[in-house]
Amino acid sequence: MSNKPYDADYTTQGSEEEIDQSREQVLHNESFPSRVERHRVPEQESPKEEKSGSTDESKRLPTWLRVILWLLRKSIAPIIMIVMLFAGLYIGYVIVGGQPKEDVFQFSTWKHMWDLIFAES
Repeated sequence: MSNKPYDADYTTQGSEEEIDQSREQVLHNESFPSRVERHRVPEQESPKEEKSGSTDESKRLPTWLRVILWLLRKSIAPIIMIVMLFAGLYIGYVIVGGQPKEDVFQFSTWKHMWDLIFAES
């Protein structure tokens, strides 16, 4: 009895060379699609494009609108950061610090704090 777990169920019919040749034939058989071909999505044109014959130019947004949208996409993170900075200043000074809300956005308030923090003793 062999130590291989499936040896009793598995029998080969042919020599090692015949098995290798048949394996090569299967691997190089053109009737089997490659991995890329199996996962390729067939290109289909939409019915609108076929009827109207439209091009990409008619679907594009006007240049001025594309520029504005590009600027908004690029500037959304800095805008959010600035809004959060002002919200943090307000929460820290008025709610946590208990100071009057009129003083939050005055430059003299923050200049005074700067001088307190970085003054030479």
